[in-house]
Amino acid sequence: MLDTVQTPAADKSAGATETVQKQGSVAATRRAIKRSPLPTVLMHWAMVLALALSLATGLRIAADAPESRVAAALAPVLPQGAVLLWHLAGGILVLGLMLAYSLHQVATGLGRRWLRPPRAAAAAAGLVQRRRLDWLLAWSAFALLGLAAVTGVLQYLGNARLPAADLAAVHRGAAWGLLIYAVAHAALHLSGGLRMLMGMLWPRTVHTHAGTLAALVALGLVAAVVAADRLLPQHLVLARTDSPPRLDGIGNDPAWQRAQPVRLRLARGANLPGGASALTLRGVHDGERAWFLCEWTDPTRSSKHVPLVKTAQGWRILQSAYRDADENLYYEDKLALMLAPAKPWAALASVHLGARPLRGEPGPPGGRGLHYTTDGGILDLWHWKSVRNAAEHQADDNFFGPPLPAPAETARVRDPDSGAWLPRYTAGYRKDPPSTYSGYEMNWEFFNEGRVLPLRLPDDPRDLPPAQQLDLAPDASDAGIPRMTGWIEYNDTRPYADGPDDLPLGTLLPSVLPTGPLRGDRGDIRARGRWSNGRWHLELSRRLDTGSDRDVAIADGVLLWAAVFDHTQTRHAYHLRPVRLRLR
Repeated sequence: MLDTVQTPAADKSAGATETVQKQGSVAATRRAIKRSPLPTVLMHWAMVLALALSLATGLRIAADAPESRVAAALAPVLPQGAVLLWHLAGGILVLGLMLAYSLHQVATGLGRRWLRPPRAAAAAAGLVQRRRLDWLLAWSAFALLGLAAVTGVLQYLGNARLPAADLAAVHRGAAWGLLIYAVAHAALHLSGGLRMLMGMLWPRTVHTHAGTLAALVALGLVAAVVAADRLLPQHLVLARTDSPPRLDGIGNDPAWQRAQPVRLRLARGANLPGGASALTLRGVHDGERAWFLCEWTDPTRSSKHVPLVKTAQGWRILQSAYRDADENLYYEDKLALMLAPAKPWAALASVHLGARPLRGEPGPPGGRGLHYTTDGGILDLWHWKSVRNAAEHQADDNFFGPPLPAPAETARVRDPDSGAWLPRYTAGYRKDPPSTYSGYEMNWEFFNEGRVLPLRLPDDPRDLPPAQQLDLAPDASDAGIPRMTGWIEYNDTRPYADGPDDLPLGTLLPSVLPTGPLRGDRGDIRARGRWSNGRWHLELSRRLDTGSDRDVAIADGVLLWAAVFDHTQTRHAYHLRPVRLRLR
C-alpha cells in the first residue's frame, strides 16, 4: 500500500477546487430559487398587510348586520374602534399598491408573463401545473381586486343609479373571494417547498429604480384623487332670502322653490326597501337664522314608539330589542343631521364598532358600538324624532364629543328618556345642556321586558285610538289613523296609582309623555315634519351661530352628513361622503 504525500502545491490546488465547488453550489442554489425583484417583494408584502387590514375591518363592518352569520361568529377576534375609517384607509392603500404594481410590471417588461399561461416545454410537468394554477389564481386576484375597488368607490360616492344593496353584496362577495384566494395562493406556494417561499424572502436587488418611480407615480395619483375628493365635494348652497319659509312641514314656500337641491342616496338602513332612501336637501338663510328642508323616501309612517299594551297578565311594552338600543320593530321614524367644521372624515372617525371599543369603559348595549371623538372636537348633531319631538315642534340638539366616564352604578338613578334603572352609557353621544330636562318622559316607572306599570293613564279613554283600528304589524303605516300620534298630552292624564285601571284588554297606550319644550342649548332647533305618499317632509331652523361651544356655527365650509331612520332605534341609512355648506 502506497501513502500519498500532500505537497503545498497540492494543498493550494485543493483549496481552489473547494472554493470553486462552493461557488458553484451557491450559484446552483440561486438558480434553483427563483428570486423575485426587490420592488415586487416589497409590494407583495405591503399588499398582504393592506388586504389583511381591509378584510379584517370589512368583516367587522359586516358583523354588525343582523343577517350576518360567519362574520358575527368571528367578531370576538376582529378589530374594534374606528374600523370604518381604517377600512377606507385600507382601501386607498390597496388601490395605490395595485397601481404601483401595474406600472412596475409594464415598465420592466415583467408583465408579459401574465399575458399567456406557461407552456409545457418550460419545465417539468409538475412545475408547469403549479405555474398555470398560479397564473389562474393571479388573474382571479386581479379581477377580484378590481371588482372590490370599483364597488367600494361607488359605495363611497353614493352612486344613485345602482341599487345600494346590490353594490354591497358584490363588494362583500369580492372580499370573500379575496379571502379564499389568499388561502389558495399560500397553499400553492407552500406546496412548492422552501424553494418557492425563499423566492419572496430573498429578493434580487434589480429594477429598484423602476419600482421607486412606479411607487412615486402611484402615490402622486392617489394623493391627487384624495385631494380632489376633498376639494370637489357636493355643495349645499344656502341662498339669502328676505322671505323665510314657514315652519309647517309642507315645503311649498317660494323660498324652497328657488333653493338649489342636493340629492343623496343613503344606504344600509334597517326596514327601508333595499336598505336605501333617496334624500333631497335644500337650505336658505336670512343672515341670522338658517332653514333646511329635508325630504326623503319612507314607505311607512311609523308612530308606534314602543307603546304599552294591556294584556290579561298586565301592561307590557311592545318591543323586541329596546334594552340593547337595537329596536327595529316598534319604533318611530327619525332623521339626524351632523355638522362638522371642515373634517371630511369626521363621521367615519366618530363611529367606533365593537363590544368594547373604549378601553376601561363599559361596552355598548347590544355590543354594536359607540359614538365619540378622539381629537377633543365637537360634532353638532340635530336629532329629530317624529314622535318624541312632535308635540313641541322641535328637534333634539345633541353632539358627539370626547367620551365621558361611565356613570356611577346606583339603582336610585333613572333615565327619563328610556325609563331604565341606570342611564345607558353612550360614551361621547350626549345631549346639549341642560340634559336633565328632556322635553318628554317615558310612560312607565322602569323599563322591564315583562310586566310594567304605566306612569299615567288618560283622563278620558276616548283620547286613545280604538284598539280594533290599530294594525300592530311592525311595518304597518299609521297614516290612516289620525289620532295615532304615539304620544299623549301630560295634562290629559292622571297618575296610574290615583284611580282604577278599567281600560279594556288590548288597549294600546302611548309611551311618550311630553313635558314641555326643550330649553337652553338643547332647545335651539325648531322643526316640523309631515309624512305623505311615501315621503317625509321636514323643515328645521336654527340660528347661524348660537354662541354655544356644543354647537357648530353654520358658515362656509362646514360639512354636513344626514341619516334616516325607518322605525329603527339605531340602524339608520347613511352616506359616507359629506356635503359642504356654502352661504350666499
